Amino acid sequence: MHLIKLIVLCLGVLLAIPSTYASSCSATNDNNDASCSVDCSEGQVAACQNATGSGTPTCQCNSSATFGKFKVPPGNINIKAANAIETTDAVDVFNRKLQSSRDVNLSSMCHRVETGEQICRTRNIPCLVGPKGVEEIAMISGCRTDTCFPKTREECSPVKGKLRVVGPVIVQRDPIVSVKEPNWDSIPFQAIGRQVSYLNCSPNEQTQTYSIQQEVVTGGRVQVQRTVTNASKFGVKVSYTYGLPATGAGTGELTASFENTISVQNLDEQSFQQKQTISESYPVSLPKNSVTTFTVKWRRVEAPIPFTGSVIADAAVTENLESIKLASQLLPDEKDRTLQFSGVIYNATVTSAEVINLSRPATVEDCKGNEGRYKFLSADNVK
Repeated sequence: MHLIKLIVLCLGVLLAIPSTYASSCSATNDNNDASCSVDCSEGQVAACQNATGSGTPTCQCNSSATFGKFKVPPGNINIKAANAIETTDAVDVFNRKLQSSRDVNLSSMCHRVETGEQICRTRNIPCLVGPKGVEEIAMISGCRTDTCFPKTREECSPVKGKLRVVGPVIVQRDPIVSVKEPNWDSIPFQAIGRQVSYLNCSPNEQTQTYSIQQEVVTGGRVQVQRTVTNASKFGVKVSYTYGLPATGAGTGELTASFENTISVQNLDEQSFQQKQTISESYPVSLPKNSVTTFTVKWRRVEAPIPFTGSVIADAAVTENLESIKLASQLLPDEKDRTLQFSGVIYNATVTSAEVINLSRPATVEDCKGNEGRYKFLSADNVK
């Protein structure tokens, strides 16, 4: 058993020989949540294969019966998240918590009231002095008078209410995240590979070299299922390595590993993938007068690794008379200021190859017209 050295995302599949010839084709799966299509250049043959259940369909271009090269256009495969999408609105979470907290003195309402006392003032006002005789002209003079009015004072009463968040919610420290190992028994394994046949009608043992060149996408992809919005930008560090011994000779060990910082603040699928071209060659032994079947077989599983996490935050609040500046002054328990997120990381894992070289004696019918020669017969996908 050899530890697998390559994590292959299910965007790639191994070589296939089409039953019909065309320059383009497309495929889907039973759930209609994954699809692919391919356009091949002149001289190549398109081959597409539907997938069962929620598996990933395959699309590729073949140039000959013995050699194929993959052509998977980027962004051509779209796999929907299995679970419903949720959103943790940070501002909404804080405002709901503040709504259930105590009332706060927000401002004052003031008005004036009478004290029961009076204030009086004396002043001179113009007045008319009556005549002393019939012909005497009236004269203007000043008269003293008193004016009184009630005394008042200002009375103020507080206006109580709930605080609300103003401005963005600020993350206080690094998030806490945990991952859960999947139930490996519930994840179907898929056998992938090539099976080629040779005819050797010569009296001597022959040796052939079978070569495979394959373009694959390696790495992981992240689908966030519960986002955190209306909060300051933060990253979530996710790291894990899971290994599961596989059964069967030469099948190696299945490994799912990931170590990256992801974002949980939007629903965009995040890709941590790289394209690679794998070139492998195998010697094929052809005994004399024989028909040989040579098989290279891998086992593949796409492991969904769920993750959940939380982050503690704080936020500025509306102005008030109690000098409360932050939500944490009213919500000291960190549980009340915790924001939740979750998602799934998908890893496709393959085992090291199992190589089988089986031969049977060639019959007269097998060698009719091929006496003394050897030749390549066919190439097929592993079933």
